[in-house]
Amino acid sequence: MKHLTFTAAAALAGLTCFPFAALAEPAQNGNHYSIYGMRPYIGAEYQYSTTDVDPFYGTELFDDSYNGGAAFLGLRDKYFGLELGYMQTGEGGKNIAGSGAFAGDTFSTKSELSGITLDLMGYMPVDNDGKFEIIGSVGGGYYMADVDTTLSGPATTAFYGASPVTSSTDDNQWGGRVGIGAQYFIMPNLSLRAMARYTWVDFTGSAAGDDYGVEDFATYSAGVAFHF
Repeated sequence: MKHLTFTAAAALAGLTCFPFAALAEPAQNGNHYSIYGMRPYIGAEYQYSTTDVDPFYGTELFDDSYNGGAAFLGLRDKYFGLELGYMQTGEGGKNIAGSGAFAGDTFSTKSELSGITLDLMGYMPVDNDGKFEIIGSVGGGYYMADVDTTLSGPATTAFYGASPVTSSTDDNQWGGRVGIGAQYFIMPNLSLRAMARYTWVDFTGSAAGDDYGVEDFATYSAGVAFHF
């Protein structure tokens, strides 16, 4: 959980600095935002997520890393803003050898995560031109886990009368998150940004059928935003 402590502390420290940065004299560069002006933006990013998985009798039943992406839109002034987003991972899979009565069979899981997010954003300009800024975020979202399980092999056929045997479950949960990152304007209306976020969400229970599901995940992203 070291990455959790670092991310949370960095995000909170960054947000604390923003009110003091707002006292600085506004620059006149086109990349800057006036203190009272608001400016909308849209963007997209690639995401790589790693999850904490509760083991079932010493075995983790679900994949613990996912590639994915997100789209977002926001409204901001020079130092603060709100951002609405949607994130979606690709499908992660894991194959586990059967044991006991199902020795020789294969237990497979496929899982993916998605979510609708809302964050309070804070921006701290670093250079005099306003091209480079540090970002902090605090927010949350409504997250969804989709899980498919498959059991296949001769023991499955003998026990269930068919093989493979599949089932699908969904679990939806609210969660909170914090983030820290940086943004660089390559043009007055176009920026590149990178973020690291940690999300607290507990899918253990209905998604997995017991206390051995996916909970909490860290997300690392790189993307682009267009500012109107």
